[in-house]
Order: sequence, then structure tokens, then C-alpha cells
Amino acid sequence: MIRFSGDRDAGPLALADLHRHDGAGLELEPLLGDLLAFDPHAALIDVAIGVGRGGDETGGLEHLADADLAGGSLDRHFGNVARHGAGAEAGVEFIFGGIGGASACGILVKGSTYLEELADTRVVVFDKTGTLTQGTFKVVKVCPVEGGTEDSLVEAAALAESWSKHPISLSIKAAYGKDIDSARVTDVEELGGHGVTARVDGKPVAAGNARLMAKLGLTVPDVPQTGTIVHVAIDGKYAGYLLISDVVKPHSAQAIKGLKQAGVRKTVMLTGDAEPVAKAVSAELGIDEYHAGLLPGDKVERIENLLAAKNPKEMLAFVGDGINDAPVLSRVDVGIAMGALGSDAAIEAADVVLMDDDPAKIALAMRIARRTKSIVYQNIVFALAIKAACLLLGALGIANMWAAIFADVGVMVLAVLNATRALYTKDLTKK
Repeated sequence: MIRFSGDRDAGPLALADLHRHDGAGLELEPLLGDLLAFDPHAALIDVAIGVGRGGDETGGLEHLADADLAGGSLDRHFGNVARHGAGAEAGVEFIFGGIGGASACGILVKGSTYLEELADTRVVVFDKTGTLTQGTFKVVKVCPVEGGTEDSLVEAAALAESWSKHPISLSIKAAYGKDIDSARVTDVEELGGHGVTARVDGKPVAAGNARLMAKLGLTVPDVPQTGTIVHVAIDGKYAGYLLISDVVKPHSAQAIKGLKQAGVRKTVMLTGDAEPVAKAVSAELGIDEYHAGLLPGDKVERIENLLAAKNPKEMLAFVGDGINDAPVLSRVDVGIAMGALGSDAAIEAADVVLMDDDPAKIALAMRIARRTKSIVYQNIVFALAIKAACLLLGALGIANMWAAIFADVGVMVLAVLNATRALYTKDLTKK
């Protein structure tokens, strides 16, 4: 049992004089501060707390007992604590209501802060591959140099990419169409933002973008077609390239349009793909700005520039799915990851997860967040207005006890009922 007392005339109950009945001092301010500050007239409260093994007070607050409170019973004073928290309780309801409504739509929001920031988002930045596009690549053209064959070029590229799980690597192995003998491949090295190098049958093979070829001191031809180009070098000589295409997700254009309707003023696409590919996808989807040929570190730099340029009251969201997107997802105001095909690192770093990888759900999440935010403002205005009216009527001697009960408990109940509207999202999904 713990006993502490406060001076009736000294204002809110102080916690400086806390003692157990055996005389040992005990610090309970973090535990009981909110409970004890509510009534300046409390004379004496005895509190029983659980005692852990070894005599440590680790069991937490169990119950209030043997209370001798000036001017009323324990029930009345404890009820005051609960009722003075009515606004906060309604706030909890509206927060969980919004998060619950979003989860019912396949949108996982990891906390109330991110729900609020979604409501204020005005700039949305996208990764391209796997986010706006399906990430399912297909080799559509094989162009060996003179004297080479298509089969030998695809075989060398597939063997070099045999250990990679990147969607482009998977498409090359699918184009090869044969079982890969891993014993033929050694010294594999995957270079972020460049490609891979390996030894195939004892010969050095490199497969990647133009930056990788330049790093090896090789010159690549200009490719007029739009798509992802994988250049291949065998035994230190340029051997040709593979043209790989990706398909834009069917709802990506609708997602960009929905964001504009939701009040997003700027959309940006960041990609490691070549300029022609980025330009074509950006034009097809109606994206305001794009940056191509970026390494993972370049994306972070671009995000820093966008964060510095935006209005301080605006929030910036980034949408990505790959392991290379994790640093950016952690840096922005709201990180959004694709949950179905996204990497574990991206999902862990993100604040919001789209469980079905549909980018159109971003605008829906923003609408849910804004409705939720409007509900809490409604509750605040309503509660303050009723309480102010009750205080005024009470000062004039008009309001009775029942009016006070309605202004307290009744307002709380109505606010909670209003907050449950955040669970209803069917009308928002139709927009």
C-alpha cells in the first residue's frame, strides 16, 4: 500500500511526498501524475500496486483503495478523471476508426501520425519498376554484334545473372529457357545500379547498363527503341544487347489522376532506367516530373532536394517496393510500400503498406485520412461548444445537474459515435 497526501490549498496534488506504509520512499510520478493532478482538494489516497519478485514495485497500478477524499467519494473523483479524458477517448476512437477503415480497404497504416500526415500530403514521389509498372519484364529483342549469335548472347547473360533475383534477371533467365548449370558460373558480383559480373566457363562476362560498360572501358551503340537495355560483354569485348520491356500497371494512370483530384499538386518519378524509358512512362501516366538514370544514392539526393523545396506545412510521400528504396522510405514524411511483391526491407521501412500493390489505393488512403481528420475537428468544436454553453448557463444559474451530465458524458458518447463514421469507407472507394 502506498500513501501520499497533498495540501488542499496548494493547488494540484503534489507527488513529492510518496511513502510506502513501511516508510520506504517510492517514485510514482510517471505512473500517477495524470491521475493525481485532476483535483486540488484531494486530502489522502491510498493506492495498492503489485509487487514483483524480490520486492520490486514492478506490478503496475492495480486499484485504488481506502480513499479519504474531501467533498465526495472515490467513484466521483475517479469518474472525473475518465470524463475529463473524454476528448482524448474520442480521439483514440477516431484514430483507430480511420486506421481500421483503411485496413478494410487493404491499406495498412502503422500509426496515427502517418494517418494525419497522409491527410496533408501534397507531393508524391514514385519509384517506377514494380510500383507504377508490373515489374514483370520480357526480353523482346536480342541484338548480338556481327559474328555472334542470339543464343550465345542470351546464354552468357542468363548464366551471369543466374544468382540474381532482380526482375530483369528473371526475364533473361526465362528467355534462356533452359536449366542453368551453376557449376559453370563463378566469381559472381552484383553491382548496384550497374549490373552483374561473373566468370562463365572461365571467361569474364558482364551484363548491365551503359554505365557498367563504360566502367569496363567499352563503347555501346545508341539504341533507338524504348525499353530497358541490358548490354553484354564477353571476355572483355562488347557482345551485344538485349531489349527488355516492362508493362505499366492498369491502374497507374488512374492513380495519378486520383492523386490530382485529391489535392496533390506535384507527382515525381525516380528511376534507374534510361531517359527514353522514363520519358515514355512519364508521358503515358501524366506525371509532372521525372528523373532517370539514378543510382540508389542519387534517389536519396533527389528526395532531399524535393524536401527542401516543398512548403513546410506540406507532406511528401514516396512510393516504392525494392530493397534499394528502403533508405528513401525512411527519409520522407510518409513512406508507402507495395506489400505483395515488395521487399521485406521496403515493407519494414514504410509507414503505409498497400497490401495488393495497387497504386490507386494511395488516393483512397488520403481521402480516408482527410475524412478522419475532419471528424476529429468536428468532435473538438462540438465538445468545446457544448461545454462552453454549459459553463455560461451554469454561471447564470440556469443549468442544472442533468445539463452538466450531458455536457460531460453525453458529449463523450456523441463524439465517440461520430468518430465511428471513420470506419465507413464504401462511399470513398466509389470515387
